[in-house]
Amino acid sequence: MDSKQFFNEKTSDLLNSICRFNIVPIENETNLQISFVFFSVCIGTNGRMSVPSNREHHYRNLRDRYTNCTYVDGNLELTWLQDEDLDLSFLSLIREVTGYVLISHVDIKRIVLPSLQIIRGRTLFKLNVHDDEFALLTTLSKMHNLELPALRGKTA
Repeated sequence: MDSKQFFNEKTSDLLNSICRFNIVPIENETNLQISFVFFSVCIGTNGRMSVPSNREHHYRNLRDRYTNCTYVDGNLELTWLQDEDLDLSFLSLIREVTGYVLISHVDIKRIVLPSLQIIRGRTLFKLNVHDDEFALLTTLSKMHNLELPALRGKTA
């Protein structure tokens, strides 16, 4: 396989992993309308429960990382968010997380992940105290509601 063929194959694999094709017949036409639905891939984090040196900067980093993100390659860690007025709507498009979801030291009353369908759990959160491993862990938070209306399940 030459380098051009390898590049074309890898590009095709990447496009197949980040977009879905919708083929819709146009009424009274013999043509088909093809639309693309793109997925925005973002890289997750591995900070576990470490305390950020600057919490405002930490929040801005989370917001910048996950705005318009639909697919988290790695872990979704929401930690040390202790201002009730923080806007987490930037998480609304996330549909899939390949690793674990950790919510720790979060004092926001309501967290909504309306589009999250799958937590794959390819990496699990390990508690050092026990040998337990989690794909979804909420701990040390004063949150009243965690809403995951689209969650279908997890696969490990």
